[in-house]
Amino acid sequence: MVKLRNPWGSTEWTGKWADKDKDSWRKVRKREKKRIGFENKDDGSFWMTFEDWVKEFEIFNFCALPELDSNRDDGPKSNKKDSFISGFFNPGSSSPAIPSQLSKTFLESKFNAQAYFEVTENLIEEKKQTQLVWLQLLLDSKITEKTQVIIDLYRISVKTKRKLEKEELKKARGSKVLPLIPFSRGYEIEIYKHNGYLFDLKPGKYLILAKKENLTNLLGN
Repeated sequence: MVKLRNPWGSTEWTGKWADKDKDSWRKVRKREKKRIGFENKDDGSFWMTFEDWVKEFEIFNFCALPELDSNRDDGPKSNKKDSFISGFFNPGSSSPAIPSQLSKTFLESKFNAQAYFEVTENLIEEKKQTQLVWLQLLLDSKITEKTQVIIDLYRISVKTKRKLEKEELKKARGSKVLPLIPFSRGYEIEIYKHNGYLFDLKPGKYLILAKKENLTNLLGN
């Protein structure tokens, strides 16, 4: 059996072992369904046999997310170099309510997400002075949603356990780090498309600044 997820959060397999295939799923005990995370709802996740998967799909994307819950022993073990952060962008409270606010409020801590990390000497391979770091943005959004995003990376001088405020971010903008891939000229607003960024970083302290705006209501469905 193979479990897959449509990254757009809807539209699922309708064949054998689909969410609505009651004949197949009634053979599985409730305890086992709970263990594997089975839910009969249109959330983009679905199960199918390996044979059907090979027959139905020509291309697939594999996204390895580190399992950071040390209490679980049934998931993949995390790599010490990997980590992930999850959270919510709520329009009007933790993200802009309208598109015009995306750039105007970018440096206001209330309307952006921030994450701190360090590149240390022991992470860098011998005879190299920098470390390649891949930053991946994954939003749980439907294909009908048009979303604008801004992702910036800054090198900062001190370790921080709190969100930097507007004046502090203004000072940090002079240390903005541009990605190797994709090519960037600086401050950019992009349409969300599973955006990923490759950086070549020296040892130091870094701050990720992220912001999003949903354009669905503006553009229509």
